[in-house]
Amino acid sequence: MEAYYQHVIEQGPALAYNDEQPRPDRAFFEVMRVIYAASYPEDATPWQLAHHPYASLYLLRKYLALHPALRVALKKAIERRASRMTWNPTMVMHKMQNVINEFLRYHGFHNSGGLRAYPTSNYNRADKAGDFKVAVSLHPEMLLGHEHKTYFARDFTEPVERALAWVLWALFAHSLDIELELKEEYPAFW
Repeated sequence: MEAYYQHVIEQGPALAYNDEQPRPDRAFFEVMRVIYAASYPEDATPWQLAHHPYASLYLLRKYLALHPALRVALKKAIERRASRMTWNPTMVMHKMQNVINEFLRYHGFHNSGGLRAYPTSNYNRADKAGDFKVAVSLHPEMLLGHEHKTYFARDFTEPVERALAWVLWALFAHSLDIELELKEEYPAFW
């Protein structure tokens, strides 16, 4: 065990990275922002925001085509035990969390600390129609690195959080448009 431990100390996290498991990269957040911005530019009018996000879905579909291992992992995570479940809001959110975690894991991230991504639901609120969403919270260090001691205000991370949340939500809401090729048109729980 000491020899294995020494090997881990010498090689560090690089042991886990390969073509299918890339090293975490801050460029990931910029890619998510670009996918989102194709349909939701910063200066979008209410009219533009009401349009179906064809451009963003096109880019997300192309992104998944460039990452076939990610596509396979997402498909497995979505379909795993889905036909044997009785779906309620709690179970849907649990399944969504599993898929979100798989997406982040593929990109070398873990859902904790500086990056939190999780499903939300307003099914328990009497004043709103039921719907599932994804929320993301990023610490500024995730975008800048620890070498930057001056962190920017919330408006620095908010556009990236919004973009990543939309991409994660689109995996469910637009699985047909992004060609996840599920057994059914949409996830069984959606």
